[in-house]
Amino acid sequence: MWQHRAAGQAAPGPSPAAASAPLYAFDGPPPESAYAGAPGIGDELETLIRAQVEVERAAVETEYGQAEHREHLLRWAAVRDRIALQAELPGELREGAERAAAHAADRLQAHDHVWDGQAGPYGPRSPEWDLAEGGRAYVRQEYAAWRAATRRRTP
Repeated sequence: MWQHRAAGQAAPGPSPAAASAPLYAFDGPPPESAYAGAPGIGDELETLIRAQVEVERAAVETEYGQAEHREHLLRWAAVRDRIALQAELPGELREGAERAAAHAADRLQAHDHVWDGQAGPYGPRSPEWDLAEGGRAYVRQEYAAWRAATRRRTP
């Protein structure tokens, strides 16, 4: 589990062992924890593309629900975050992936702010998310909470 820092409280300095570890602006769940048990990126992209077709069909046939729309935004934001985290991406491609991940995170946060949606402990407008890469940390929090809830519902 991650620790919440009070607003204005400085983050503790890295330990010598952690000096080589990636730095995150917020003590949200690390990617390894948030995406543990997630489907492979290729499988998730295939699922999302199929879901996009269904979303568009459902939008024409019926009123599309907020829960489904939020799940779609969340899963796109998570897969974009996971792609951006891949170390083997070359410079420009990595920068583009990071921009796409940040944009998808912003869309999820905006949706959750408007519709009062969140599954994790900190809401979309928490000051914690205002830090660098905070939006992507929000995605990880929400994805981890969504996966935990999904596992509880699946027999």
